[in-house]
Amino acid sequence: MKTVDVGLYKAFPTFSGQEVVLRLEVYNLFNRTQFGIPVNDIAAANFGQIVGTSIGYNPRTVQLGLRYVF
Repeated sequence: MKTVDVGLYKAFPTFSGQEVVLRLEVYNLFNRTQFGIPVNDIAAANFGQIVGTSIGYNPRTVQLGLRYVF
């Protein structure tokens, strides 16, 4: 599968060595569809057509996190 996952973070210092960390994670950044294999039953009406996505395909997911480090 060809997917691009990206994670970015920025640490904001507070006081006495503590910090707040903001993190953004994006999975399947370009939202590429992973197609399944074509139907290989010659008697089927949709023979040779791709009728679904592959197992394990996940659409784009965005996750935002905030962490306080002390």
